[in-house]
Amino acid sequence: MFTIDIVVQKKPGLIELGVQGENAAKAAVFDVTPWVEEYGTGTAYIYHQRLSDAAPYFKELPIVTSDGRSTATWTFDAADTGVKGEGAAQLLFVKDDVIKKTAIYVTVTGRSIGEAGGDVPDPYEDLIQAVREVYQLIVNEREATQRAAGNAHESETAAASAAEDASESAEDAATSAQIAGNTFSVAGNVTFPVDPNTGAVYAVFNEEE
Repeated sequence: MFTIDIVVQKKPGLIELGVQGENAAKAAVFDVTPWVEEYGTGTAYIYHQRLSDAAPYFKELPIVTSDGRSTATWTFDAADTGVKGEGAAQLLFVKDDVIKKTAIYVTVTGRSIGEAGGDVPDPYEDLIQAVREVYQLIVNEREATQRAAGNAHESETAAASAAEDASESAEDAATSAQIAGNTFSVAGNVTFPVDPNTGAVYAVFNEEE
């Protein structure tokens, strides 16, 4: 059995329990010598709460003293490794039904491949998906180019229309100016008199020198 030697301390530690389904293949050996020296012989318990558990379960861990060293051993069984992911564990040292010392740990259980189940993946599915993504990028780029071309055409049309409106406005302004001067010229050398009251143009030709 593979064992992990853990010296109890105040700050939280990490315990890797193994892989889902493993049973009595690994154990944590807690060195509780400082606690025994301070409080005398007591009892150790491990409280363990797996990732999906609503509450922790506990186990009693006998304390063995040998060669001046006191240890409590937690052997990981199938229940301890039954749920993949992270969990939490608390080691308690109890003397005369009073909790004297505790230590907190994060537990980690690796996922078993057998737990995944499901159908065998299609080896070509990833390639097909990649082709779909590339095709979609091409479609998106083409649509963006078409939209840009359409916007440019609309802008050119609007500019041409504005220029035409400006030209017509200029001609109207020139005509108004001529009417205001009581004359209306054609081709720069033929002038028609204009009635200042009605704006009517008289069909009388006056050639200017």
